[in-house]
Formats: sequence, structure tokens, C-alpha cells
Amino acid sequence: MAPLWEAPSRAQRRPTRPIPAPRMLFSRDPPPVRPVRVGSVPAVPGAHPPARHLPGAHPRSVLPARPVPLRRGEGAGPTRPQLPDAPHHRDAARRDRASAMEAAAILYVRHCAAAIFCRRVPPLCPVCGRPLRDAGLLSAPVSLQCPFVHGHRQHRAFLLRPTAGSFLREYDGNSDLHVGISSARGVVYHYNEEGVHRDESGWEQCISVPLVQPDMFELLQQWDQILEEFSMGEEWLPHRYEEHDHNCYTYALAFINSVLTAQGKQQMSKSEFTEKFVIPQTKNASKYITLHQELTTKDFYIVPLPDQEKQC
Repeated sequence: MAPLWEAPSRAQRRPTRPIPAPRMLFSRDPPPVRPVRVGSVPAVPGAHPPARHLPGAHPRSVLPARPVPLRRGEGAGPTRPQLPDAPHHRDAARRDRASAMEAAAILYVRHCAAAIFCRRVPPLCPVCGRPLRDAGLLSAPVSLQCPFVHGHRQHRAFLLRPTAGSFLREYDGNSDLHVGISSARGVVYHYNEEGVHRDESGWEQCISVPLVQPDMFELLQQWDQILEEFSMGEEWLPHRYEEHDHNCYTYALAFINSVLTAQGKQQMSKSEFTEKFVIPQTKNASKYITLHQELTTKDFYIVPLPDQEKQC
């Protein structure tokens, strides 16, 4: 996706000079927008350490451990019983399996007039039973690119994530979403009923919309200063927050428009920004979530191809 701010052409460039002072970038009365629904920011749960087991005991055993062999001359003392397997240990194992499933790539194979999605390419086509190895180049497996990225590694970007949970686990398509703006160091600035937050974690699975081209050196250098000073504005105090009329989307879009104004460009409405930059990303993410959920319980997910794409 093309960045929101593009560098001027060579003919349009003027002699290098610093952008206007930060005070000229911020408007006390940002343009009214109709934000999306938001909710509270959930705390990021910490991972519990795996349970330790005594030597000689089966990891799932609730019986006393077998005695540890003693060296010659040592007295035989009482053996310590094995503790029952803790619930958090089982939860950690489930989280590990879910994380491994999320990390596994989704593959796409075209065969028998159908799109076959899977985690591992089978030797035989699940539709016709013929070998896929000899099916030709058109049936070669292709890895789908995951639309979700690590938000703290996306610099100077508009970020979108579920208010609670993650896209590939808890999100059901109807849950509230939360947005933020990342700094040059990957710190995510976002606004809720507690004011402006500066998160260094918690945005590990996001949809990202890049905002700045890498050759806009002046804006790149001053991005963090502009973002920090904008976030200190009185309109982003906690008591000004309103779930439907003055929320995280209001904050993010007002910041984007302030930079557009400083660049001498026209401001964008919420609907214009959403349709041009956000919806294309969310459509792709929705398709990927559907495939991920189907392949969680199935080995294959088969979709018939349109007539013009059919190829056996």
C-alpha cells in the first residue's frame, strides 16, 4: 500500500528547510469525525512459567516421584512427592500450540478447478486423488502472506488491533477495534478513557497502514517530537474522552490531519481515510482469518474457482 505522505517530485521540490514549528501543526479544534466503536484497553496477561518436575517423575504424574539413587555413604532421606500438574501449565501448553498454529504458513494450491488451502501440501490432490508433484507449474504451492504484523516493529504507521484479544484467536468479526500511531522507535501512542498511552508492548498482532515514505527526511526526523507534542494537547485529557464521539480514532485521525495541514495538503474525513487506507487492509485480513479458523480443525479448505480461473 502506498504511504499516505509522498515526497514531492524533483520539479516540485523547494530548497531544504525545516517544517513549521510544532505549534503550527496542532489544532485546538480538530475537524469533527465520527469514530468507530472502541472499548477499554485490556491488560496484557503475563505468561506463567512452566511447572518444574522432580527427577524421575512423569510430567503428568500425580504420584510420588521415584527415589533418586544415593551415593555410597549417604543416608537415605524421605523423597519429595511430585506436585500435581498446575492448571497454568496446561494453559501455557495450549497457548504454545495456538502460537505454533498462528506461525504456520497457509499454503495455496490450485488443482481440479479449485483453490486448495492447507498447512502442508499433500502428495495427492484431495479432490481427484492424483499426484500433485506432476501437476505442473500452475499447481505449485504458494505461501499466503499474513496480513498481521508486529506493531512495535512498524515505525510511523497507523495501527489497528482488537480492543481485547488478538485477530487470530479471540476476534469474531464483531468485536470492538482500537487504533494507534507508532513512533520512530515503535512506541504506540493511543487514546482511551485514561488519556494518551505510550505502549512498548501489547501491539504484537496488528493491521498496519504505513504513513510516511522513507525519503521524506525532514518528517522522519521530527516525527517523534511532533507526535509527543500533539499528544500533550488538552483535548486528549482523560475527562474529554467519549466512547462514540471523541475516542482513539478521533485522536489518530486528528494527528494525521495536523501533519497533512503542515505539509500543505488537504485534510481527510474519517470515511475518506477509512475507505482509502483501512478497508483494503481489513478485507484481506478477514479472508485470512476465515482460512486460519477453517484450518484449525481441518487439513484442507477447498474453494471452487471461477470459470475463468479453472485449470486442472
